[in-house]
Amino acid sequence: MFCFHDINVKKLTVFDKKEILSKINTNNILIFKNQKLSQSQLANFATIFGEISLPLDSNQSIKTPLKKNKDPRVLTLSNIDAEGNTTKTCYNWSAYEKTIPRQTNSIFLWHSDKSYATNPARYTILYAVDVPKKYGQTQIIDTSLCYRDLPKKLKQKYDQLYAIHDYAYMRKCLNEADLTMEQRQKYPPVIHSLVNTNIHTGEKSIYFGMYCSEIVYHDKNESDKIKKSIYKFCTKDKYIYNHNWEVGDILMWNNLHTMHKACNNYDHKYEKRTLDRVVVK
Repeated sequence: MFCFHDINVKKLTVFDKKEILSKINTNNILIFKNQKLSQSQLANFATIFGEISLPLDSNQSIKTPLKKNKDPRVLTLSNIDAEGNTTKTCYNWSAYEKTIPRQTNSIFLWHSDKSYATNPARYTILYAVDVPKKYGQTQIIDTSLCYRDLPKKLKQKYDQLYAIHDYAYMRKCLNEADLTMEQRQKYPPVIHSLVNTNIHTGEKSIYFGMYCSEIVYHDKNESDKIKKSIYKFCTKDKYIYNHNWEVGDILMWNNLHTMHKACNNYDHKYEKRTLDRVVVK
């Protein structure tokens, strides 16, 4: 993890860009303090790292008075409605979604963004617009640290394993609406290696999260046992970085070598929390 305190991402020099690219290649988590960005400026910053992956559904973008120049490349995660008032839930869900009973929300479960895709998201970039006075952190696990600490036999075992990542599986687990036929065709189950290797450092990491439905070539009992073991090992406190948000923070991570989740530990009714998100392919 590396923190930039004195870089303005709206005015990056050629040297700044090289340094940032170097740091994200060797550190899976970056922090940029004291930024002041429009959504378009955030999205333009993200293009330094590659092509932007558009939000899954543009209807998920929440229009608020704070965002008068809505950029379609940005997904707003907020508990603020169109009038600028807080809602009673972590998201300003559509009327249809509010009718669906939920066990929890996907942002509160450990995951890697868009791991259900054939070509998963590489980077996620979050920018803090509104933050609760207390709590509301984002937690990240650098899974290269987890892999480093695995017993040798488990490293050898995991190196050979593949996992199925399935968008429909996640929705089913959370009692969300079934995928439409079009969505199912667009996002079929995909297979990824359980272990990724950083091409810049050679470090290995565990690629895992809530979209992982099963371990390939293992029956359900054995697959569930492996998944439970990975989850228990990786989510130890010593591996978790808690980011306490301040307005103007940018938090960025490499999805191929991390897991993350939001903390549901603040009062959604009274505390405002708005983060703008851009995902890079």
